[in-house]
Amino acid sequence: MLNSVASSSSSSTVPNNDQMLNRLNALRTHTAAPTPVKKITIDIVYLIDLTRSMQPLFDRAKNEITTIVDSIKEKYPDSELRMGFVGYRDFDEQDRNIGYEVRDFCTPEELRRYMDDEVGDCNGGCDPAEDFIGGFMEVLKLSWRSKTRICFMVMDAPGHGIGFHDMGLQHDRYYHTKDPNGHEPADMKGLVRTLCNKNIDLYTFRLNDVTDKMESVLNNREHLKKYGSALTVLRLGDLERNARGELVGSALDRIFPQIMASIDSSVWRSNR
Repeated sequence: MLNSVASSSSSSTVPNNDQMLNRLNALRTHTAAPTPVKKITIDIVYLIDLTRSMQPLFDRAKNEITTIVDSIKEKYPDSELRMGFVGYRDFDEQDRNIGYEVRDFCTPEELRRYMDDEVGDCNGGCDPAEDFIGGFMEVLKLSWRSKTRICFMVMDAPGHGIGFHDMGLQHDRYYHTKDPNGHEPADMKGLVRTLCNKNIDLYTFRLNDVTDKMESVLNNREHLKKYGSALTVLRLGDLERNARGELVGSALDRIFPQIMASIDSSVWRSNR
């Protein structure tokens, strides 16, 4: 399910990093319950935009795997952790889908090897908007089975279509049309319903305001009313870019504590 600690996705109301961490920690502390008798099982998936500007965030997510595993083992010694990965890019100039990088659930060690050896570098993207819907659909196809189910979304650009952003046709070839796979933002209503039915907690790292409109689509009020839940936006704050347009800065150091606070919150909710 989508998480109930979300706020509005507009840049003026999204809480800053410290506020979001305080909320997650307060929820975890205030509602702390005795350790469940049943073994804790956790499925975690990274959904990552693999176009060129995302290389630093992809590297950081990959490098944090060992730290995440060690922290989970320390806090939940009898837990079972499975991890998966979905990476998406975009369509090429001939409207052909570049394809997806997908690794179904495996051990954290296997995932790290996969990300090192098979995913390769971040590249591609003919326009700022990316094939987000295609990547999201791949997440739903994975073999989710654990009690705690978490998807971390990391992207710095929205999906295609006027329903996801206001950048205009000059920045999105499929601004007024369906993408070459036949998808459009309106499809997200059914996809989010499927995500909720699968009891998957969804967290997105907000890197800039260009994804705010897309986050509002994910945070659809109909789903809030029906499922009593919402999207959690983890704000890294303003990230600097170097001369090559790559993300840099201390905000990258906030990824791990936000990931762990989110995992703690989801473990509690799914095992209470």
